[in-house]
Amino acid sequence: MRLLWLFLILLGSCNEKTDSKPDLFKEERLIEFVDMNGDTIALSSFTGKRVLVNYWATWCIPCRKEFPSLLKAEHMLRDENYVFLFPTTDEFELIREFQAKQEYDLRFLKMNSSLASMNILVLPTTEIYGTDGKLFRRISGAMEWDKEQVVKMLRDVP
Repeated sequence: MRLLWLFLILLGSCNEKTDSKPDLFKEERLIEFVDMNGDTIALSSFTGKRVLVNYWATWCIPCRKEFPSLLKAEHMLRDENYVFLFPTTDEFELIREFQAKQEYDLRFLKMNSSLASMNILVLPTTEIYGTDGKLFRRISGAMEWDKEQVVKMLRDVP
């Protein structure tokens, strides 16, 4: 019984809650990508918009499987102040080949940093930012983005 009590005390002390969320507009969280034209895109340039950033790779089967539902969700939210971005660490040549074969009309980007530096351990990983630039939610793994409850969650992003 004493061990259980001690375990619960230790568990509670390790579970410190914090309200601080990464802020994409702060300099230490400045995230930049390069678009398919070679232009630098900073997340901070989307001030006042809700931003969905889906980290993926051309070789990632779950990433590729969720693209059709992401396309549908982007279409469903087209008039709701959303920007959808699709960065990868893959080389431009691979991205272009993938895009040509699949004919996805998505905003594919090249990452200048590593996935590890972004603390991304699983692909796909999606980060959703509110209009204030703060991270609203981070989702690791594939989803069906066009499902009613997921679209509702995206609409609820401040």
